[in-house]
Amino acid sequence: TMRDGNRREHRQSRPIGTLTAAGMAEGPFLKNRGAYIVSGRYFVPALFLRAWSAAKSGSDDMRPYFGFYALTAKLTYDLDPKNSLYASFYMGHDNLDFRLNDFEDSKKISKSKAGFGWGNTIFSLRWSSVLRHNMFLSATAYCSMLRNEKHSSYENTKDSYGSSADIYSRLTEFGAKVSVDHHLAGFWKLNYGVVSSLQNFTPQKIEYSSKGLTHRNNYGKMSLVSYGAFLNNRISLGSHFSLDLGGRAMLYDN
Repeated sequence: TMRDGNRREHRQSRPIGTLTAAGMAEGPFLKNRGAYIVSGRYFVPALFLRAWSAAKSGSDDMRPYFGFYALTAKLTYDLDPKNSLYASFYMGHDNLDFRLNDFEDSKKISKSKAGFGWGNTIFSLRWSSVLRHNMFLSATAYCSMLRNEKHSSYENTKDSYGSSADIYSRLTEFGAKVSVDHHLAGFWKLNYGVVSSLQNFTPQKIEYSSKGLTHRNNYGKMSLVSYGAFLNNRISLGSHFSLDLGGRAMLYDN
């Protein structure tokens, strides 16, 4: 869970490590009733790998490339002393590529490229409310997308031939959750609520091009709807131990 932004002052940081460069900015807005925080990180060696790959484009060496980035943001806003809204966002992506040239009599006659990537994007909106001094409500709606892609291409300048292939897989989910934290005693906390989600899965989508023709294959979309309820008792056993007793019931429909 990402922390809330600074409600008192604006702050920035830009740490640079051996492998990653990161940045963060946070501060208040709307007369200190809200706060924002934005952070990101980037794989620094990707810059040198890309430059090295460009410099070696005139050789027949295999040139690998790897990189990743991540971006996170969160907004917090107080509607009143007992009700607050939170909006969160995350996006990240990793990729790995290989490039290779083929030469004949010092003349490049073909080039090929292959690689794959994967990533995740998540957005959520949450409302929290103080119902009583010992009872707290939280309602969350969210959507997420997991994706995976593979690609390859080949171009032969000597024979004027080229081909390419792209393969995609994707899982999207839309969901909601409502939960209540009820502090019944100093040692006993009750947590209960309901959940629901819709998942859409595309196992494989292929696009292949060769000799000016494009072929597409889609292996259909599968969906799953789920509903559920949960209940958990947390009992404190001193200052260092606690006991959780509960259960969850789910219904799936595909």
